[in-house]
Amino acid sequence: MKKVPSIEQVILRLLILFPLFLSAAADSQDSVVSGRGFMKDLPAEVMRGQYRILVAECSLNHMEEIKSLAEEFTLKTKQNSYYIKNGNRVELHTGDYYSKEFAKARLSWLKENVKKCSLVRSNNDSIVMIAVYSGKKCKFRTRDDEIAEQETADELTIARKNDVVDFSVWEKPKYLEANTAVNEDYLTSEEKQVYYYLNLMRMNPGLFAVTYLKYLKGSKDYYESTLLRDLNRLSPKPILKPDRKLFESAKCHAVESGKSGYIGHNRSKCKEYFIGECCDYGDNKALETVVRLLVDKGVESLGHRKICMMDFERLGVSIKPHKIYKANTVLDFGYDPDESLLPSKSINEQK
Repeated sequence: MKKVPSIEQVILRLLILFPLFLSAAADSQDSVVSGRGFMKDLPAEVMRGQYRILVAECSLNHMEEIKSLAEEFTLKTKQNSYYIKNGNRVELHTGDYYSKEFAKARLSWLKENVKKCSLVRSNNDSIVMIAVYSGKKCKFRTRDDEIAEQETADELTIARKNDVVDFSVWEKPKYLEANTAVNEDYLTSEEKQVYYYLNLMRMNPGLFAVTYLKYLKGSKDYYESTLLRDLNRLSPKPILKPDRKLFESAKCHAVESGKSGYIGHNRSKCKEYFIGECCDYGDNKALETVVRLLVDKGVESLGHRKICMMDFERLGVSIKPHKIYKANTVLDFGYDPDESLLPSKSINEQK
């Protein structure tokens, strides 16, 4: 986990970098918001704030430095930070102060280390990005995020209009990206479809719920009802791309389990190469397999569901005959090749 510097270290960095940001801003003619609009749908607490503190300003050339600084500052002060477009430079503001007195008290504390910070009126009309503080996390929001969220809301409206499911929203070009395994000649058609359906769910969880899982609406079953709840709360996740090593890992286990009639994750001859694994037994149809893993019926930990919804980036899928259950599907999850796949850190779930 990334270690967050102390507030004293953050302020020291700010003190060192502040002159650099100022000089760069003065010399640069770059526009920070090329092709982007200002943010519109701001949270209520942002709109209510009357004052903020200007802590730095920079050109586009130093956006990465100031972005890193804003993340650290936001986490340590537990308040939002804002990127404000001002001519040909961007300013970093922090805080949402409803009273001038409180803002001045905060300013006095900061000025002990950052002499050039100053109190400014909130300028919401020029916000191009927000470093949002949420619990122990900092998430950056831009106008592009707002546009994407509105597009998602519109798709949900189309998909469930008059309570009739309309699957045509999945035909948009952007959802073609879900079919990441289409050109992998070592996979069967059903194995390729597992990638496709899992990726649709990860790209737009809410839309997946109101289309492919519409029949679960109103269910009193704990596993089915909590799945719909989790999908409606889930943020989009990275699409899963095929990985040959993860496929070989999944295939070996699927063959070994199928021949012996064994269920579970304890391998005897197969090398364990994955971080998360799901095994499903029975129907070998892709959509049914994905839905069963997401519903996770009878699995108290909801381990399959959690793994399918995690921030993995790579996947290997193998469907093989099973001595007892007719078919078994093994999904081995991992990260991009530059990330180590350590068996000691693997997460196993079975069904």
